Amino acid sequence: MRPKPILAATEVAGGLITAVFEPQRGGSLRWVGPAPSSAATAGSLRACRYALPASAVWYRMFRVPAAVGRGRDRIIAFEAARAFPVAGSALIWDSLGSLASGEEAAQLLVGLRADEAEARIAGLRLQGLRPTRLEPVASALYRSFRHLNPGECRPGLLVDCGGATVQVMVVDGPRWTLRIVAEVSSAGGPSRWDRIHLEIARITAGLGPAHSPVWGVVAGEPARASLAAGALTLRLGFPVVPFDVWPAVRKPGETGPPPTDEQRAVLPVLLGLALPPARDEQTLVLMPRDLLAQENRGRRRPALVAASAAVVLSLSALAWRAAERAAEATERKERLRRELPALQEAHRAMTAKVAWERAQQERLVRAQTLHDTRGVWPRFLTDLQRAMDAAGDAWIDRLEPGALTEEAGGPWVTVHGRLLDRGTPAGGASEEARRSVKAMLSTLGAAPSVRQLAPERFSPDEPGILRFELRARLGWTAAEGREP
Repeated sequence: MRPKPILAATEVAGGLITAVFEPQRGGSLRWVGPAPSSAATAGSLRACRYALPASAVWYRMFRVPAAVGRGRDRIIAFEAARAFPVAGSALIWDSLGSLASGEEAAQLLVGLRADEAEARIAGLRLQGLRPTRLEPVASALYRSFRHLNPGECRPGLLVDCGGATVQVMVVDGPRWTLRIVAEVSSAGGPSRWDRIHLEIARITAGLGPAHSPVWGVVAGEPARASLAAGALTLRLGFPVVPFDVWPAVRKPGETGPPPTDEQRAVLPVLLGLALPPARDEQTLVLMPRDLLAQENRGRRRPALVAASAAVVLSLSALAWRAAERAAEATERKERLRRELPALQEAHRAMTAKVAWERAQQERLVRAQTLHDTRGVWPRFLTDLQRAMDAAGDAWIDRLEPGALTEEAGGPWVTVHGRLLDRGTPAGGASEEARRSVKAMLSTLGAAPSVRQLAPERFSPDEPGILRFELRARLGWTAAEGREP
């Protein structure tokens, strides 16, 4: 019997992204494509697995003595009750053992507001989907990371740059640890990678040498992942590459359209959702208890139906059973009709919340850009004055600044100036003038506010005057100590 396709879904700033996978022999999966948009009108809800974004989940790390033994479950429950801002029936939480060193064992707590889970489940149902599993994006990424590196025994680094926040994980076999980096800007400047590097250092500081990563991958959109991989390789000193799962899930001889960059960015998450947990893996379950019990009953339903059919056939009561099922279906339909207004209201509230979060993110980006713009010009003018002092008798005729962009490194500015050449008043350029020019360029090239100098131009045609024109790209270096 051919295995049923698996539907996985997750949420990004642009909305819901889905993917359908077909199980293959050997445990691999092949990407079929996104779920059809007509799923909501198919007449029944399609089962799917859903990954909660990092912004919707709380994470807490704590340590317990390794010798606690049977009392560990009580300690974990106590920590969960006080670690999150809500408790009791308003909270859904789970935990797993994480990487640690010494005589203490690390534990990762994951929490989710019950009303948040219900709102997201309601939104999925409005789109024709019935979630059978809710888990964080981090655990889905971890599962796809291990699946695509089955023979890798060295500790690895997994960085997720696909959302508004960056998730940093260290994976060592069946254990992993996690840290969330709240991002201010997604422009990808040098300070962003320095900040991620700092969080990686904080993780590895609590781990022994045997658990420290020696290689890594970056998940996200192809262009951003490549940029992040290069930046982190320079800072960490070990190879970091983009986490591209598309070659592993593409069908042989595939002729259909490939996934878009937005779909490809979350493809590792969707693949992890579709994969079954490994034997040594601890799973994170964030489903509401009533829905989890309902799903468990659904998995046992084939056996129960077979037993009921045998009893019905033996008692010749097929008509009674059919009538009972019809009554149940009518009652269920009526209950869903009554719940529909509340589900629609929850969907509108969730949409408004996403729009508000997007607006706040845009405000933060604008504030960061304004802060950088105010600081770049005073620094550059100070460094330019130092370069002129190093040259001696030199002065500036005019500055031609370029447009300030969001790209890393800042804008270009063209400097037009003149240098007094006392050595050759009749024309040409003396050796003394060449030394002055070399001192000026050396001083300006080493300035913290200058990222790059373009090839300069000099004109010795005017007697006693050496005209020059140079282009400098503004930016910041580590020597300046710029805070993120």
